Amino acid sequence: FTYTRRANPTTRQLERLLAELQGRDDCIVFGSGVAAVAASLLALTRAGDHVLCFVETYGPSRQLLQGLRGRFGVLHTMLTIEDDAGIERVLAERPTRLVFFESPTNPLTRIADLAAITRAAHAHGALTVLDNTFAGFHNHGQYGIDVFVHSLTKYAAGHGDVMGGAVIASTALVREMR
Repeated sequence: FTYTRRANPTTRQLERLLAELQGRDDCIVFGSGVAAVAASLLALTRAGDHVLCFVETYGPSRQLLQGLRGRFGVLHTMLTIEDDAGIERVLAERPTRLVFFESPTNPLTRIADLAAITRAAHAHGALTVLDNTFAGFHNHGQYGIDVFVHSLTKYAAGHGDVMGGAVIASTALVREMR
């Protein structure tokens, strides 16, 4: 721990605790939830990659995805979270790097079929990134989600007086993001 922006004992303890609560190997924390979303999208996509996402997704997350397209050449398809047939069709028709979604969605609180989306994504070689902010760290760990993103400002703090974000995943994916 030689430089606190890179890591420090308190931050590392928080990362270990969050990873344990979510049932995953590792975690990296950020200054905000949107920073965690941005880091996961930037680390896991490259020019020409395709991302499947949903209209019910948190507005700033949608804006990040749309900005990646114009600025970095990351393409995306946007469906409704309830379009099971569309999800299967898009994944079958075009190679997809990530499926980015939320459950419950913010702010509409729609519930995604996590098992079906994860199964379809993995069957077509895509990683799943779930913004799990509204569900909390103790939910959805039983699904094969590759990457969990959280805004610590909401569920973890609960008062809006703390800013923070977290990405929780396997050691290999967290290492790639670092």
